[in-house]
This record gives sequence, structure tokens and C-alpha cells, in this order.
Amino acid sequence: MTDLKQKIVEMLEPLLVSHLAFMVDVELVSIGKRKTIDVFIDTDAGITIGQCAEISRQLSAVIDTSGLFIDAYILQVSSPDLTKPLMLPRQYKKNIGRNFTVRYKQDGQPKELSGTLAATTDNDVVFRDSKGISTTLQFSEIHECLVKLPW
Repeated sequence: MTDLKQKIVEMLEPLLVSHLAFMVDVELVSIGKRKTIDVFIDTDAGITIGQCAEISRQLSAVIDTSGLFIDAYILQVSSPDLTKPLMLPRQYKKNIGRNFTVRYKQDGQPKELSGTLAATTDNDVVFRDSKGISTTLQFSEIHECLVKLPW
């Protein structure tokens, strides 16, 4: 993690606690002198636009007083959209019943499956394919888990 990203994460984490939210990812994009900070957050019940707006205001105030940026920056705080892969084990629980395409490694071999997220524990997840066959994967085996869009 870059120093700048780490500093933003350190500023963000205390703000999330009061909203019962958690950080999914922070992405930094630089175009010339302008920096864009994309912050993706969520809660176990789902994040609201109001929560994102409030956390954005609070984070912006903390960044502004820190002197972290000399030039202007753009801050965007949102939930991860459907094109973003699940990144944290706690994201899986609220997605039970959704269809996914999962890329994973098992016994050192790359594999892929499409199926419905059927269950999750602290250590693994169960996907059920269209034939009803279940596959249990450890989180550590999953390389990418994307929502399979219905269209």
C-alpha cells in the first residue's frame, strides 16, 4: 500500500466506526496534478447514500486539515458497485442467494465456476451450480468473485 493510501485509510477508519461501516477499498488516481480518491465503503446491512455523504464530508474535513494535499483533489465515497469483486469475507454474508462467477485456485490449479452463493462461514463459502452441485472454497483460494449480472 502506498504511503498516501495508507494515510487516507488511517484517517478513514475512525470515521467508519461511528457509522458501523467498514472500508472495502481505497483507490487513488492521478491525472496531472489532480488526484482522485475513490473510497468504497459498506455496512453489513448495506450502506445508504446519506451515510456515504456524511462520511465523505467528515473525511474531506480531516484531509483538508491534515495538509496531505497541496493541490485540489476529488473525493468520491460510495458503495462498491456490481462490477467490483467481493474483497472481504464479511461482504459474502449479505450476498447469499446471488449468482457469481468465481475464479479460484485449488491444488495449485486455476479454476472457475458459476453458481449461487449458498452459505458462508468465517473461513469459507459454498457455491451451488445450476445442477445443484455444491463447491466449498476457502477465502484464501478465491482470486476473484464477481456478481453475475442477469442480462
